[in-house]
Amino acid sequence: DFAAFCNKLGGTTAEVMSDLLAFEADRRALNITLNSIGTELTRDDRKKLYSNFGLLYPHGHNELSIAEDFDQIRAAMEKVPAYANVFLKLGYGEAQMLDKLLYEEEVKRCCACFEQQFHYGVFYAYMKLREQEIRNIMWVSECVAQVRRGLGAGVVGFKAGGAGFRACKAGFRAGALRFGSASARTHEAAWAAGGTRRDRASASKRR
Repeated sequence: DFAAFCNKLGGTTAEVMSDLLAFEADRRALNITLNSIGTELTRDDRKKLYSNFGLLYPHGHNELSIAEDFDQIRAAMEKVPAYANVFLKLGYGEAQMLDKLLYEEEVKRCCACFEQQFHYGVFYAYMKLREQEIRNIMWVSECVAQVRRGLGAGVVGFKAGGAGFRACKAGFRAGALRFGSASARTHEAAWAAGGTRRDRASASKRR
């Protein structure tokens, strides 16, 4: 279990990763509940899909498992102070905006990771921020393709700075360059070998 592994590392890594993974576990519990409304999934089936950690565990999970509409889900989530502020930004009847608000909360938590030093959580946070960049690009691309206005409506902006972020970015870039150069050499060797075999085969056919 990744959460148990991070806690085993201890120190700042455990502190940072516990917060990030708890948020991810709670968001998945929320999505499972939203997607199972109106289906044949029973209360026990829902609880089996929830993680066994997070800020909602266990009392929040009990309430989510019996929720039958968005208002009941909202009431359960607002009992946790960390998520009450998220739902305060969400007006009634604006359930479709929930995903963006959760992404904004995730981005805020990931950016905060770079304010601390000497922990491995920056690598997880960096990859999560890169994923958000990809979602932003996909959103803008879809808007352009469909000639839609309001390109910024679905974009979650962020600005992560500091030495930790720059070092993490440089490390990933260097790793990608090394992997890319090795991969290119492998492809060139494969093509050369394939070309040699093709030349021999064509020569034998001419004979």
